[in-house]
Parts: sequence; structure tokens; C-alpha cells
Amino acid sequence: MSSDSELGSHQFKLGRQTVTASGTWADNVHPNVLRLHIHRTPFDEYMHCIFSKLPPVFLRLLFHVFPLWTLPRTFIVKKQKPNWDEEFENEKRMYERLRPLQGSTIPICFGEVVFEDRRALILSDVGNLSLCDKPAWRRDQQQISDMLDDAFRALTRFGVEYGDLKLDNFHITSTPSGEKIVIVDLESVEQLDPSCTPERAIVYSCDQLLRFWANAVEAEREEMGELNRPPVIRPRAPVWPRGDFPRPPRPPRLPELSSKDRRRLEEQKNV
Repeated sequence: MSSDSELGSHQFKLGRQTVTASGTWADNVHPNVLRLHIHRTPFDEYMHCIFSKLPPVFLRLLFHVFPLWTLPRTFIVKKQKPNWDEEFENEKRMYERLRPLQGSTIPICFGEVVFEDRRALILSDVGNLSLCDKPAWRRDQQQISDMLDDAFRALTRFGVEYGDLKLDNFHITSTPSGEKIVIVDLESVEQLDPSCTPERAIVYSCDQLLRFWANAVEAEREEMGELNRPPVIRPRAPVWPRGDFPRPPRPPRLPELSSKDRRRLEEQKNV
């Protein structure tokens, strides 16, 4: 499955309006996550320009009433996985609990819809660059560490910790003040363990992800080293003209023994 494969046009009901959108899979490993581009009439585009000037909190409130005018041009549809009812409900609860972090540390959740006969969440698009992608490996390790620390520290302020420490769940996004980490896939976010201090949870999560990231970077460097290593050039055997191969040199001739030396050698053998 390629993230560039076109999925065709989809229609689904949002409030009193029907949304038409087309797009692709968000990546190559999550078939339940789609990146869609909304289709709007010129009038809808005009209304969207007006509504886009409102604060995000008002956009979320108006989402189910005027979805065509409040949704961004590109958005994410995350469908519930089969038999993942509990995880889906937990993700909804966490988006509500972490509402102040939406749009900064986590994506904006516009709400729940029914998409292709399955429950789904409509989320803001935070881009394709996750920590498991090669362009992210060119960042400085201290920069990655600082961004992860900021993200996990924001979660612990709300008494929760992240349970699914995989590189593809952490995306690098650009802001006017610089790059930051946005955490996606909140199905495994859970209440902070009372026996663990927030600082300890932050340090553990950062160390785990930094080790995964460093291992990926090192593996990439080793692979590139093998590709860039010059080939071993072995000397070719000399080609002699007309099939004349050089003869090996003869061993040197030993001088002949004198009769006196031969008698002495015979006497030594008989002793």
C-alpha cells in the first residue's frame, strides 16, 4: 500500500451538510488513517475564509453545524480498527481531557463521524515527517531531545503519560517559533502511575525514544557507509603476449664437494 495511491472521492454526512473529499492513505503502515482534501464550491470557499479567522475553540463548536466552512482544506480521518472499541473510546476521552493541548502538542480533534460504516475521528493534519523518517534523522540529537521533553512535559501536566513509544507516533512540525513535536495516536495514553513521579516518566519516555532514534540513525549511517565505500580492486593476472608465460627461475646450483669433504661426510655418517 502506498501513501500516494489515490482513494477516489468519498462522501459522508457531517451535521446537516454532506462533505465530499478525496485523498490518499496517510502513510504506508496505517490503513485506517486517511489524508483527505475537501471539495468546496466557490461559495463554500468564501465562507471558509470567513470562518477560518475564528479562534480554534469556536471552530470546534461550529464543526458539526458548518463542517464545510470549518474544516481545513486537508484533514485526517482516523477510522476505528476492528474490535478496538475500548481503545477508540479512550482516544476520544484523551482528546477531550487534553483539549488545551490540541493544535500544539496533539492534533485538533474536530469530532466523531461515521465513515464507510465505521466510527472515525476527524483530526487536523500534522504532516508526514515522523521520527522514523530519514529527513528527521538529520536533526541534532539535542534538538530532538528538547522537543520530546517539551511534549512529554505537556502531557504530564494533565496527569497522563504516553504508552506507545514508537517513532512513527511523533511528528515534527514547523511553527513560527521553530520546530516542535506533535504526538499522534492517543489510544494508549493513560493515567500517570501514582508510584511514578512526572519527572521520572518524562525522563524514561525521552530516553526510550532517543535510543530508538539513535539506533535508526546509526543503522542508516552504516548502510550509507557500505554504499559509499569504494569497491575493492583486485590486481589482475598479467597477460603475456602470444601465450608466452614466464618460466619460474631455476634454483641456484650448489657447488660440488671435494673428495676430502666427501670422505669427511662419510665418516660422520658412520659414527
